[in-house]
Amino acid sequence: MGKAGRNRTVIPKPIVCVIVQPMIKNTVAKREVSAVAVATCSVLDLVAKMEYLHHHDGGCGSGGDNGHTESKSLNGVFCIPGENWRGHLTGIKDSGQCPVCNTQLEDSDLTEEEYNNLRERIIRDVIHGTDTFRKTSPQEFEAFQTFVENRLPFDIVIDGLNVSHIKPRKMQCENLFDAVSYLAKENARLLVLGRKHMLINSSNWKREIMKEMQNKADFFFAENISEDDAFLLYATLRSGKHCKFVTRDFLRDHKACLSDSVTRHLFRKWQRGHQIVFSPSVEGKHINFLPAFRYDCVVQTTGDTWHIPYKDIFEEKYSFQVPRKWLCIQQKLRRM
Repeated sequence: MGKAGRNRTVIPKPIVCVIVQPMIKNTVAKREVSAVAVATCSVLDLVAKMEYLHHHDGGCGSGGDNGHTESKSLNGVFCIPGENWRGHLTGIKDSGQCPVCNTQLEDSDLTEEEYNNLRERIIRDVIHGTDTFRKTSPQEFEAFQTFVENRLPFDIVIDGLNVSHIKPRKMQCENLFDAVSYLAKENARLLVLGRKHMLINSSNWKREIMKEMQNKADFFFAENISEDDAFLLYATLRSGKHCKFVTRDFLRDHKACLSDSVTRHLFRKWQRGHQIVFSPSVEGKHINFLPAFRYDCVVQTTGDTWHIPYKDIFEEKYSFQVPRKWLCIQQKLRRM
């Protein structure tokens, strides 16, 4: 509970995305757990105040490369008496720098060792160690591996069937064509994972459109009964650390196949930094693509600053669905 103005008001619980990953990245030397706990309580109290003002003061918006925005009330209200914390709602620059305090957030890249370990574990435990061959055949997957090895590396791997359903009022081939055309603009090497039924001329799949798309990207057409998550992971990981992938699939089952928490953490971090999120535009005429983050979207602290991913509408979240708003919370040093 808390106070707002002259009336006693219940401050709603903050909808902050510590949900995204229950882990705090501390980029300073190790501190006493008790001190961190006290700071965390103070920060969460401040977050609650920010949440209240966000819903009762007209909203605070988000920033980005154009700078940060804040409620007119922020400077006067977003502070914790006795703790000297002050907070702002903001957006992080594409570079990963906070426009409020200029702190550089940790990037989403894995080290070479982490990446190689993750790739080996996914290929061993997820692709070869699960029920992959209930959803494809060893012969088909071997043919796919040969196909990929002969064409490496790709820049973006696309789940074609998944993308084709994005706008239900358009033909599936038109949806896929729009996505491929957009992603191919900067001469990116694209691999589209499709199904053999896409090659049959029909109301949803026009042969001339499919031919035009195959001039812009490589296509691999799997059997209609096959599921392509294993194909997507294999091609993306084999292409190298730079390669991104496009799907709305959550990949939860595959993460669950990883036996230890460290590898699952690496998988989530890799997913957040490599999965390109897409959605139909408001009017339904275009596909909006949100590029993968260059910085890691988890709670981060340097001790006297906290950066907390924030979403003002509660909804179920998955590891790649990350918010675009942040809370920047700073502890001001007292003058002697």
